[in-house]
Amino acid sequence: MTLNMDVKGAGETVLKASLLDGPSSTGIVIIPGLTVPRESCFRLLHSFAPYKTLLYDIRGQSHSEGEVDFEKCVTDVNTIGRWFKNKYKLKRLIGIGHSFSGICLLKASMDRQHPYDLRIALAAPFDMSRATSGVPKRFTKLFIYLYNTTRWLTYKPYRDEIFQRRHLYRPNEFAKNPYVGALKLNRHSVMSRIITLTPKLEDFISGIALPSCLVYGGNDKRIGNEEYFKKQYAIINDAALKRGFGVCIMPGLSHRFNLEPEKEFVLSCNNNEIIRKIEDIIKAQN
Repeated sequence: MTLNMDVKGAGETVLKASLLDGPSSTGIVIIPGLTVPRESCFRLLHSFAPYKTLLYDIRGQSHSEGEVDFEKCVTDVNTIGRWFKNKYKLKRLIGIGHSFSGICLLKASMDRQHPYDLRIALAAPFDMSRATSGVPKRFTKLFIYLYNTTRWLTYKPYRDEIFQRRHLYRPNEFAKNPYVGALKLNRHSVMSRIITLTPKLEDFISGIALPSCLVYGGNDKRIGNEEYFKKQYAIINDAALKRGFGVCIMPGLSHRFNLEPEKEFVLSCNNNEIIRKIEDIIKAQN
């Protein structure tokens, strides 16, 4: 396993990655969501040890270069996928994107030259403005500092080791290097661009390449309240059935596919259900 390596996205932007070099000719690219460092997906990475599996921090997060930008993140998905597939002469490539990166993965499939043979989008938001409702489009560093501190005091996952590594609680240190989770916030317009430029899922779902699968946690409060979630899920499920791919709900699981109470900022830290679900999807598409 290579814990820390460089891969190049769109425009030669250097992104930090980890590689598990399994013996299989099938490769998997795992892409964490917004504010989520790749270390939060290490459990998922280790679960696919037989495969060649690449996990990278999206641009503008952790130590990856650039700034989060929807279209560039979409291009990164295909650029990195093509490089990975060619370098290791993979016969099959599977993409697994969480949250914002699930949207990027699905949108990337609309490029005719996409390299993926299967896409699995985990907790892909119906609308990013709903998923980022706790943070205003334009913010001050003071607001983000207070937001981080409040979350740290009220939400236990914000106190785990992975998340704490990026939090600077001295105001002067934070002002020089502001983060929300792994997301670097060097410009006030970053969040506004994410919200306004990321399309709603229903606006492009009919063009997503096959085979694809969307998986949601039944207790996902990040995407929206219960009423909104049910309404949007019904719309997406209907559109997916018409397109010919699957959508499923995993009852009781959070946005990070954990059981409540959620104690860590890790994808599937306290259950194995999502790992089994992904394995079932991969086997069904062999």
